[in-house]
Amino acid sequence: MAHCIYGVDLNPLAVELCKTALWLETVEPGKPLGFLDAHIRCGNALVGVLDPGMLAEGIPDEAYKPLTGDDKKSATQLKKANKVVREGGVMALDFGQAVAEPQLCAVDLDRMPEDTPEQVEEKRRAWETARESYACRHQREAADLFVSVFFTPKRLETLEAVPTTEDLIAWREGRAVRSQVAERAGELARRHRFFHWYIEFPEVFERGGFDCVLGNPPWERIKLQEKEFFASRAPDIAAAPNAATRRRMIEALNEPPQDLPEGVRLAMRRLYREFQQAKQAAEAASQFVRTGGRFPLTGVGDVNLYAVFAETFLNLMAGKDGRAGLICPTGIATDDSTKAYFEHITGQNRLAALYDFENREKLFPAVDSRMKFALLTLGSDCPEADFLFFATRIEHLRDPRRHFRLSAADIHLLNPNTHTCPVFRSRRDAELTKKIYRQVPVLIDQSKGEEGNPWGIRFARLFDMSNDSGLFRTRAQLQEEGAVKEGPNWVLPDGEIYVPLYEAKMVHQFDHRWAEYEQDGKTTRDLTEADHTDPQRTAHPRYWVPRDEVEARLAARDWQHGWLLGWRDICRSTDERTVIAGVVPRVGVGHTFPLMFVEPGDIRFWAALLANLNMLVLDYVARQKVGGTTVT
Repeated sequence: MAHCIYGVDLNPLAVELCKTALWLETVEPGKPLGFLDAHIRCGNALVGVLDPGMLAEGIPDEAYKPLTGDDKKSATQLKKANKVVREGGVMALDFGQAVAEPQLCAVDLDRMPEDTPEQVEEKRRAWETARESYACRHQREAADLFVSVFFTPKRLETLEAVPTTEDLIAWREGRAVRSQVAERAGELARRHRFFHWYIEFPEVFERGGFDCVLGNPPWERIKLQEKEFFASRAPDIAAAPNAATRRRMIEALNEPPQDLPEGVRLAMRRLYREFQQAKQAAEAASQFVRTGGRFPLTGVGDVNLYAVFAETFLNLMAGKDGRAGLICPTGIATDDSTKAYFEHITGQNRLAALYDFENREKLFPAVDSRMKFALLTLGSDCPEADFLFFATRIEHLRDPRRHFRLSAADIHLLNPNTHTCPVFRSRRDAELTKKIYRQVPVLIDQSKGEEGNPWGIRFARLFDMSNDSGLFRTRAQLQEEGAVKEGPNWVLPDGEIYVPLYEAKMVHQFDHRWAEYEQDGKTTRDLTEADHTDPQRTAHPRYWVPRDEVEARLAARDWQHGWLLGWRDICRSTDERTVIAGVVPRVGVGHTFPLMFVEPGDIRFWAALLANLNMLVLDYVARQKVGGTTVT
């Protein structure tokens, strides 16, 4: 076991617990505990160089994008200097040969005995000597230079410490790298625990990779979550009513009121610095994932850790014989942000199986019961993958009726635009849906250009509930500003008009008055039958937005009608109805109710489209497509 098991974790305590568990499993009476430090490592498995070939084109220009605390002018200066060198034609040097240097694999630790404490200590010294050899330090320096660019502050006073492609060239040619650059790169590597796979496990990569890769990666975004950061540090900031208010409260930490005690003011500024540092580190990691070249399939959108781990697993596998398995959200196969990854593993015949579970029976007690997760198995030469969805217990894996097989061609037929995975409850559902798609065209086929969109449909989000929150006003805020209620709108003393901001939960099929907010702006309730009989009754929103802003955004889309057509984006395939489309007045609309703009034409055309969106046949097919919690 000590010879074939490897592990990496960012948490040092987790590393020690892992080694302890392995010792308990393998301990032999009369023999010392085995040496595991070379195989069980502490580091950030996602932030580091996996393949030295990614250094061949130099440092990407995107690495110099200004982050929190950076100076834009300095970042631009560094980017221009890097671009000149990178495009000068002097790169494309063979960094890939680095892994073949014999010094990296000179010590065969697995052949060294460890039957006595002295032999274990000798093994430890041999490993430490190899790690501090010139070959290892030389390779680690280049990898640290490449990754540290993303984490190094880009300000006037740090310009001389920021690596550029010129430093990589100097390294490759055997010239000395600038001392400030090398020192800062090493310090950042230790602080953020850069993990360069080909240096840490050279014997594995010499053989082409791991035979088996297993893991249960985190299911969270790389982006720093302000609510979580301040939850224990400053609960009042975490409990702010919206993102705009929270941002103002955070900035106020840096300029505390003068009448506060000096100790309190110092604590507030210290908390602000901690937040800025944490935010910069998260942004740097995100930028590395997006533009560092290591994650071309999953480093897009609002990056989630499980997705980039899935791509890492794929790249760690050994050739034709490797296998990988991980537990991750089912979104790996159904979400838009991971569609390139899913298309790749199906198109290259790398997907062996995907078994989807709902957590209703609490297989994971600490995870929400509505959460969907999957057992994803990767291999090679798999022309058809085995699928199973909606399992709630392990026994369901043994039910043949639940299993169905799909090829890359089948997935292209069913989802020609996204190439994501359809979600079927049974083999019968899969066959029926494939038959429907062979006879009925999709609403929009992007591969056919304008001809593939005969309805002339355009999609848009009118207001983002987070990014546009600075425009929103509550009932209390409008009243404080002296606004007067006129029908569903508010009118300020200067004549500015605020109109309702509709949210998806307020709308249902053929009903724009399905639900409303109480006056507290938090509680919602369904409108009663008596409410619906009153034609003057309107649904009360949580927020109102400037009518001029609504009109400007609709004018940009050349929309002249007094109504808007859209659908509730938040949904599940297990809901009573999955697709809920409706028409709302010409007001503000939040992003959870995406809008559909149609080319001018007969009003009956739009009515027919709305009817189609809400029909049972479409809902049946949609249920096979929605694997997460959104239609989009």
